[in-house]
Amino acid sequence: MSIGPVEPHRGPPGAREGTTVEVSGPNRRGRHGRWREPLGVAAVAAALVLGPLLLYDLLPDPDPPPYPGPLTHLVYDGPDGPPDPAARTFALRITITVDAGPPVTLESIAQPHRALETGVRPGTPFTVRAHRHRSAVLTVRIRTCSDLPKRFEQASLDVTLRNKGAMLIQAYSLGDRYDADLSRAVRALCPTP
Repeated sequence: MSIGPVEPHRGPPGAREGTTVEVSGPNRRGRHGRWREPLGVAAVAAALVLGPLLLYDLLPDPDPPPYPGPLTHLVYDGPDGPPDPAARTFALRITITVDAGPPVTLESIAQPHRALETGVRPGTPFTVRAHRHRSAVLTVRIRTCSDLPKRFEQASLDVTLRNKGAMLIQAYSLGDRYDADLSRAVRALCPTP
């Protein structure tokens, strides 16, 4: 199949050859023609204005917040009263400090030893802001005496910390005084035969 030569357009009947005829009226843009052009311009303008704003949220944060562990410090303050033999519990005071960065939420504190169960007053979770400190009391309950060592050395607490950047479990060793007071309280509640 072949296509023949293109014939010149002659225009409407009665028009002279070589004249240009302008088509006007409602059929020029079609049925919805008068709305297409302004909507197209509005869509392009919206894309130009909103596009960078939407992309800004997808970009990574140029300065991600620091991890909460290195900025958070626990300090042992001493026992909080004598051990309670009836409940097999004792209490120890600590202070939590955050050096810098966004607020740090302390989600939980636990003893890594299975024979000890640890609670915290005030209850967790609680938040500590930068350059502030917060006091807390650890309430330790002895589940069983048979699994406990006679003396604790380098005892630690497993602390779950969370801030805007991360959530992690950090082990804190509170020093020789903490080890001695923990050992003394355990010996008072679990005397050896």
